[in-house]
Amino acid sequence: MPGLWTHPIALRALNAFAMGKAFLRYRNPRRRVSGEHQTEFYEKTWAEAAKELGGRWTKLGPDMSQIDLAGVRTRVIHNVSEIDIRSRWRSFTTSR
Repeated sequence: MPGLWTHPIALRALNAFAMGKAFLRYRNPRRRVSGEHQTEFYEKTWAEAAKELGGRWTKLGPDMSQIDLAGVRTRVIHNVSEIDIRSRWRSFTTSR
């Protein structure tokens, strides 16, 4: 039995409302400043980690860097490395 909240028009209205909220949240200037600080934090953290382990940290792009250690290269995007992506994929494929 269709209810008020499962009616297609109500679902479209709720979706439009949610998309409007997301758009306003995306346009928030405080969010952008926070993202810039977060990027600086991750760059500093990865550079210090590479230095502490005896590796070399190289900035490849705005949010992308690379760590070289003992002939092995690991790419880092924001706070996620290739190792994280593979482990997430493995947990996703085995959880079904």
